[in-house]
Amino acid sequence: MVSHKDVLLALVGLALVSIALSGLANASELRASYSSISFGASRAASVFVYVTNDDYESKTVSFSASSLSGNLELYYDYYDSSLGPKGSRGATLRVSAAENTRGCDSITVEATVCSADGGGACETLSRVIRASISPSRESRYYIENPVNYCVDYATRVEPRGSRVASSLEFTGYFDPTEYDARFVDALGVNSCAKIKPGQFARFPVSLRNVGAATSYEIRLIGDKDVLNAALSNSYVSLQRNEIAEFSVSVAPTHYASAGRYYVEVQAQRNGVTLAEQQLCVDVEQSYGVRLSAPRRSPLPRAG
Repeated sequence: MVSHKDVLLALVGLALVSIALSGLANASELRASYSSISFGASRAASVFVYVTNDDYESKTVSFSASSLSGNLELYYDYYDSSLGPKGSRGATLRVSAAENTRGCDSITVEATVCSADGGGACETLSRVIRASISPSRESRYYIENPVNYCVDYATRVEPRGSRVASSLEFTGYFDPTEYDARFVDALGVNSCAKIKPGQFARFPVSLRNVGAATSYEIRLIGDKDVLNAALSNSYVSLQRNEIAEFSVSVAPTHYASAGRYYVEVQAQRNGVTLAEQQLCVDVEQSYGVRLSAPRRSPLPRAG
């Protein structure tokens, strides 16, 4: 015969299981666009990582990453930390290494999810992304990573070989022969440079080649006619990781209207824009002052 005590304990057990399952159902999850990446050293790879919020309350998220070797350069592009109810939030992780790096490494990506009101506990999620790095050039010595072999986890075999289990893997290949470039921040990027009509100004610009060696055509678009903008170089040839320095000069005429103008510098290869940077110029009103004294009338001559 079942006692009331046994029934009560059973109900309590069911309630605890229900709460546990509810907590699991509302747990956040960390995902990534790739489970493994393969890239040539000095050619940055990128992985998009994101968190899904299965709960009905707003949360905040912060991302971090570290490599087993400590030899990889890891940083995130800017991201919004807010994580809405039943929503998701992600960030792009940039991965690069020195030119003479080779071997395999593992990257641990972590996301810390907390209640938006700050009253709840935080949850740390993590996942591992495998990285295979090949040197971009021959070297007298190499930076060897601690993981000296790459394991393909797409197929897993049990120790006795009695069962084979497969899982879906996504690998991103970043070809070191790809072409890419980045502008280094210059004057007029984060703030607007001020100039008056009739004045001359020069803005130094730096272009870094982060892809294979190639030549780039440098172009100007935007309010270049109003500012009489001109480039010091129309073409630059760069090796990998080499930086070219040139300038953009502006000289608005005396008739230029006061206001804010933008000029965009573009680096193109075969007509494809690979990098661009916008320069901001404030043309200030120029006031001229002219003094004139009244002319004295000649005194009448005595007759």
